[in-house]
Amino acid sequence: FLFSWLYGYYPLLGEENTVKSYLAELSKLDLTPLDTPDPELAYLFKHIVTQEVAYESLSYTTRAQLHELLAQYLEGTYSNNLPLEALAYHYSRSNNLRKKREYLRRSGDEAREAYSNTTALEYYRQALESSPEQEEAIDLHINAGKVYQLIGEPNEARNHFQRALQMATANQIMPKIIECEIKLGNAWILHSEYSKALEWLEKAHTHAVQINDLKGICDARCELGIIHWRLANFDI
Repeated sequence: FLFSWLYGYYPLLGEENTVKSYLAELSKLDLTPLDTPDPELAYLFKHIVTQEVAYESLSYTTRAQLHELLAQYLEGTYSNNLPLEALAYHYSRSNNLRKKREYLRRSGDEAREAYSNTTALEYYRQALESSPEQEEAIDLHINAGKVYQLIGEPNEARNHFQRALQMATANQIMPKIIECEIKLGNAWILHSEYSKALEWLEKAHTHAVQINDLKGICDARCELGIIHWRLANFDI
């Protein structure tokens, strides 16, 4: 752990030199030995049991408050380059559900863009378990479906797209309905199930035309074109 984080987020520990003297003493006792010197002063727990005992000695309420305080400090200190993984970790152990969901989702998106697929799915799973708002849950299911599709698990992918579609339909969110229908059509294209793909994409195109969703119309037509090209229907 970095001294700058410890001293920065919890000033009640004392003056800078006082906190450094405490840490130096703990290092001498070999409980938290020095890891790196200044200017990146950092210490580490020599044994995980030491960390666990110290952590578990705090009440749940105190731990939750400390996690949130540290997360808030990180948000303010690194506003131009947020440490998403650290923020997701600390907010997920706080009582701030809104921030917890936000950073789990953002960490999942970052991991997905970096093709860290297993990590992305874990973040999405945790975010979905934290009672997100309906529109946010729809996006989480769609993004999880994209990852499953990428790693070759079509059944899981379609399951997430279907759940997103159900939520969007129940809330009559037409742009999301169209997006889900296109995702389902694309999922069937990838597995050469063209009749099923056509069914979903034609639904999406119809819905997009109904609300003049130009993006939806274009996306649906592009996917329909792929199917007819593969089927050698060049006149359609």
